[in-house]
Amino acid sequence: MESNFIRDYDRPEKRVFKLVSKRKETENVMSFFFEPADKMFKFKPGHFVNISFKNDTDNLGNRSFSIANSPTEENLMLTIKKVGSFTTKIFEADIGEEFVVLGPLGLPYIKDESEKVDYVFIAGGSGIVPFRSILYYSKDTNFKNKMYLFYSNRTEEDIIYKEELKKLKEEMENFVLIETLTREEKEGYEKGRINADMLKKYLDSFENKKYIICGPKGLVTGSIEMLKELNVDIKNIKTESWGN
Repeated sequence: MESNFIRDYDRPEKRVFKLVSKRKETENVMSFFFEPADKMFKFKPGHFVNISFKNDTDNLGNRSFSIANSPTEENLMLTIKKVGSFTTKIFEADIGEEFVVLGPLGLPYIKDESEKVDYVFIAGGSGIVPFRSILYYSKDTNFKNKMYLFYSNRTEEDIIYKEELKKLKEEMENFVLIETLTREEKEGYEKGRINADMLKKYLDSFENKKYIICGPKGLVTGSIEMLKELNVDIKNIKTESWGN
């Protein structure tokens, strides 16, 4: 049986979307919900889009963002951190403003749903975004593979999707959530950066697993080196990073 993850998604195409709502996630992170002018494109978890203002009077161009919602959810959800002029303008956008979206782009994170492996997700900060898509898709399609999410933030207030992750943890028997804080100590959280000892504490072995890492470049490169030292084959590691 062929995987649902590798079939039935559209070729990239430009479409007009309208901003219909916003939701604050943290002090500098917000989720934006867009409705297509025509119809929503088909995509899979791990895809991303390029987005630009339809009326780009400031010549801001376009930016790429991971798709935050599951294909089982309606329309398009992007979760964005305010870091510059483009994202600042999106934060200030009025409900009803139109955008040009090119997508879906990239490749699905999980290519073979029938593969009998565990998945280990390593995320830092807004690197959590594509994993939200994977988790909701897995829950809604009854995906059986075990999934571990190691999620690092500076403080508890920096956690994106805090309540959603807690609820998913309660609802999904195959999902293990490990959250760690690097700048404060709080009950219920690991302390410090994601490291080999932390992985050893929660993983029974490092074999028969696929690893997906998403976050700032430092977290991604450090995690790759850590996994290589744990004798994880590089072909079992997928990454997405940004920044210097």
